[in-house]
Amino acid sequence: ALPDVPTVGEAGFPDAALEGWSGIFAPRGTPDAVVERLARAIGRATQAPDVRAALARIGSFAMDLSDAAFQTFAEAEVARWREIVLRANAQTR
Repeated sequence: ALPDVPTVGEAGFPDAALEGWSGIFAPRGTPDAVVERLARAIGRATQAPDVRAALARIGSFAMDLSDAAFQTFAEAEVARWREIVLRANAQTR
């Protein structure tokens, strides 16, 4: 769509793949029983064929991660983007 604008990789940031993701977060200290109940409900919802089909229509999919695996993933994303922002010397206005 913008042939004269370099890609993020061409601009010197090959690690800055822009992959959208979302997740459900609960406040720190939420009781384990509540987190487990939410996880089960979300897992059932994301396994439903109509939900999977709706996600596929928009080019998405459910990752089906455990709570610990999602936390590891989210923390890695924060660290990855922190490094990209620092390398880019990004400034706020």
